[in-house]
Amino acid sequence: MEALIENLYAVTFVSVEDKLQPLDPELLSFFRVSNGKDLERAKSIATAETK
Repeated sequence: MEALIENLYAVTFVSVEDKLQPLDPELLSFFRVSNGKDLERAKSIATAETK
C-alpha cells in the first residue's frame, strides 16, 4: 500500500467537462460491458457511430 501511495504523484487529473465531453458528448467511451446485453448495446452503439 505504501508503494501505491508513493506513486500517486504520477496521477494526472483530466476534467471530463473540459477535455472529454467535447470529444465524446455522451461519454460512451466509458460504457461498461459486463454481460451479453451490454455487449449487444455496445455493438449497436459502435455500428451507429460508423454510419
